Amino acid sequence: MTSQQPKPLQTVDTTEWTPESVKQTGRDLEGSSPETILRWGFDNFAPSIVMATWFGPEGIVLMHLVSQIRPETIVFYLDTDLLFAHTYELRDELVKRLGVRFERVHSGISLPEQALRHGDALWNRDPDSCCQIRKVIPQRVFLANYHAWITGIRRDQTAFRANTALVEWDYANKMVKLNPLAAWTSDQV
Repeated sequence: MTSQQPKPLQTVDTTEWTPESVKQTGRDLEGSSPETILRWGFDNFAPSIVMATWFGPEGIVLMHLVSQIRPETIVFYLDTDLLFAHTYELRDELVKRLGVRFERVHSGISLPEQALRHGDALWNRDPDSCCQIRKVIPQRVFLANYHAWITGIRRDQTAFRANTALVEWDYANKMVKLNPLAAWTSDQV
């Protein structure tokens, strides 16, 4: 579904990482700085760890931190073919300023092909199906090549995210998920 080919990875021993052990690690790291969380993730999972961005303020802060700690880290973004031109300009600027190594994750289906298969403006008629095709499945396929990923999720963003751990088990992708900014507020970003 995605245009990426799996990349060979160095072996990373993740046998000790279970939902329970990750939950305990999250508790142990509570109160730690984002830099500490990132270093822990890189120490335990590099090179099999990637960062996700949607090009919001949290992502930019994390890209800055990642570029200082482990600049070779891949930062992926979901290209739905519906991104604004400004998003691509921002991406290019971040490459210049921070040296970010971006990887574009795409569904492999163009908007015209999607319209032929599912009808015009699927994002308006059936947003859940559109998100499955253009976001959920491509991301899941991409993440299957790694053992951990980093997000910019914060607890104060929504009620659903209020209990987000700094480090947690991602049940959907069966991997470790780092949320280094979880304890930050919008003012701190």
